[in-house]
Amino acid sequence: MKDVQVWMGHSSFATTANIYAHIDTDSKQEAADMISACISLSGSPDKKVGKKSPPKRSA
Repeated sequence: MKDVQVWMGHSSFATTANIYAHIDTDSKQEAADMISACISLSGSPDKKVGKKSPPKRSA
């Protein structure tokens, strides 16, 4: 954010942080929403993304 302060010509880092802090918060929320959409926190553990069931053995 220090770079943004310089680019925008703000004399105070606090000014830049107050104006642009929401950008960081918004991007973090977007990432959390995308992860949440991919991972189901409810239901059976076998149905979670990325978990494979062990192969069935024939008798």
